[in-house]
Amino acid sequence: KTVEFYLLWLILFINISCGLALISVVSPMAQDVAGMTANQAAIIVGLMGIFNGFGRLLWASLSDYIGRPLTCTILFVVNILMTISLIFLHAPALFTIAMAVLMTCYGAGFSLIPPYLSDIFGAKELATMHGYILTAWAMAALFGPMLLATSYAITHTYTATLICFILLYLIALMLIIKLTNHHKTQKH
Repeated sequence: KTVEFYLLWLILFINISCGLALISVVSPMAQDVAGMTANQAAIIVGLMGIFNGFGRLLWASLSDYIGRPLTCTILFVVNILMTISLIFLHAPALFTIAMAVLMTCYGAGFSLIPPYLSDIFGAKELATMHGYILTAWAMAALFGPMLLATSYAITHTYTATLICFILLYLIALMLIIKLTNHHKTQKH
């Protein structure tokens, strides 16, 4: 029932929508965009799972040192930059690096939300709040891949979807700034 909760819900929704959509097409994107073979693309899919898991540890650890607001701000700036790079950099190695960094950012959503909820609402409310906020993940599981599939079916290219994701990441970046400012004013 608070602004902070709904802002966090939208931020998680955007991060997971884009991340799930991208992870669902790593292989075809690797083949179409980076010109990889099916075997190479299959290896890349496996690597992305590792980076997804690694991102959960990396971003959560970073947030313990620099705080959740700054970590989330950096996270969405990185998302934007890596998504832009997927549009322009098609060399297999560069594609793989950009996608790997994006997968760490996707994994970060799941590891940053619980401590962020705890920071705002307190540890006592965490279990209940976490259950509610995971509805964003469920909705994102429908929205992200459907957005990608629809835009790809219409345009026959991943560029339109990547541009949509950049816009969504920009919205999430604005939301995290709004959340940070709102939470600061509520504390005073």
